[in-house]
Amino acid sequence: AAALRDGDPMQRAYALREAVSVARPDVLLVGWGGHAQTAALAELAGEASDDDLVDVLYDAPPLAQAAPVAALLEAVSVLAGIYPATGPRVAVVLRGPCSTAVGLGCAAGDEAADVISDALAALVRAVADAGAGIVVLVEDLAAGEAAVHAPVLRALEHLGLDVVVVEAYAEEADGGPPGGAGAGAGAETSVRAVAWDLTGSAPPAAVVDPGVLAGVDAAVAVEALRAAAAHGTLVLCAGQVPADVPLEALVP
Repeated sequence: AAALRDGDPMQRAYALREAVSVARPDVLLVGWGGHAQTAALAELAGEASDDDLVDVLYDAPPLAQAAPVAALLEAVSVLAGIYPATGPRVAVVLRGPCSTAVGLGCAAGDEAADVISDALAALVRAVADAGAGIVVLVEDLAAGEAAVHAPVLRALEHLGLDVVVVEAYAEEADGGPPGGAGAGAGAETSVRAVAWDLTGSAPPAAVVDPGVLAGVDAAVAVEALRAAAAHGTLVLCAGQVPADVPLEALVP
């Protein structure tokens, strides 16, 4: 999957056309990590205390109107317009309610996660309206109560979006994942090297640690990507692909 980095959304979207013509990805991934929504919520929350945070979030305008998220949705809309029927599908990365709550300094089971879930369900509608066909949800589905995920998952199902869940988890003291290898997705969470889908219709996915691609020759990079591809036809990189990765390793 080719990833759209930060910057002017329209300029970056059109700049991707040349890369797409070379690499021919199946999916264009917008907003890796879901940090736009976390930044938007953090800005809305401001200096609110833990006691006031839920009320602030209840009264906040829709996430789609916040500047970081609006820029992301504009990029999705431009890309969906460039590739309306042929070419790569457009996917958007969203953080789930529990991992978003953790990013705001709350516990995954706090009431804030419930409010965030409602806000994300509305954002899913905006993502679909912008033209995305896949949502990559970075979340720890074991955190909090199962009901906290219901609004988001119900919106995804209702709108007919394919959804791939990338498992997020709290980092252990040594910076590594509990029980396995993973890659950093922010200060508070990492992602495991496995992804799965909830709908049964999303492309099977695997996640690659960008560290295994850094400073290696083409043969090593190809081998790492082939190993990931054995677990899924959609290969995601948990972070920015290192600039020194040989192009021949990325072109099918």
